[in-house]
Amino acid sequence: MRFRMTAAQEADLNTLLAQLQNPSSPNFHKWLTPEQFGSRFGISQTDVNTLASWLGARGLQIVGNGPESKLDRVHWDRQPSAGGFRHGDSSVLSLR
Repeated sequence: MRFRMTAAQEADLNTLLAQLQNPSSPNFHKWLTPEQFGSRFGISQTDVNTLASWLGARGLQIVGNGPESKLDRVHWDRQPSAGGFRHGDSSVLSLR
């Protein structure tokens, strides 16, 4: 699965990137931690909850949340319907 930033997030990121490189900006070289980046530019918690419900209805479960994406790994206990996800012999799918 791939998630995109909203237009507002993209504009905010472009502004931040310019500020990080501008010596006259108060944000010059004030780098974000992965947690800050994820909070500011990642998928919203509401969308994670919606996705978790959708996955749960198909036998999948989110089992890990990365700081950048808020969504890291998915686990399944049975063969999912529609699409038959496979990741080798593992029941964990990395979403990075």
